[in-house]
Amino acid sequence: MAYAKHYTSSFATKSGQTLTIELWDESGSSVIEYPCDSYNKQYIPGSDDPFEPVYASQITVVLDVTENMAAMPDFTAMDDRKYWAKVFLGSDLDWQGWVLSDEVEINFDGDVRQVKFNAICGLGMLADIDFTTAVTTYRASIWQFFLDCIRPLEFPTAPYIRDWISIFGAQCKTD
Repeated sequence: MAYAKHYTSSFATKSGQTLTIELWDESGSSVIEYPCDSYNKQYIPGSDDPFEPVYASQITVVLDVTENMAAMPDFTAMDDRKYWAKVFLGSDLDWQGWVLSDEVEINFDGDVRQVKFNAICGLGMLADIDFTTAVTTYRASIWQFFLDCIRPLEFPTAPYIRDWISIFGAQCKTD
């Protein structure tokens, strides 16, 4: 599926940077800009383990579509891979994932028309996908196994992976 940028929304953060949300789809012939009323990024642990190695994430976005309701994103197709969302902090890619068609809210109250939607990074879907690897040698890097794990998700653009190491994540025994 070839995605092209179709919708965008930018606003200033409290730290003075510009945050830009882009929605990409197959019909991105022209770019339509909407004001963003609300944005929230949330990391979702799979358990209470403080050393959990992978966190899924999601964003919640509320766009003001009052000025151009006819061109707003179409979430009625119930296709969770129709829209690919990218979030930039300044010029750096900060987050990306698929927009979900369920739990979309359209507010028709008062003079302001808003559409609220969620997007997920996709890591939560890995629990239902069997692991396969292309590695035929005995030794492989951790990154190779991680990339083999996420390959079935078929990201339309290269994944943005944020990693870090906890120095408290393992116990060392010395004798």
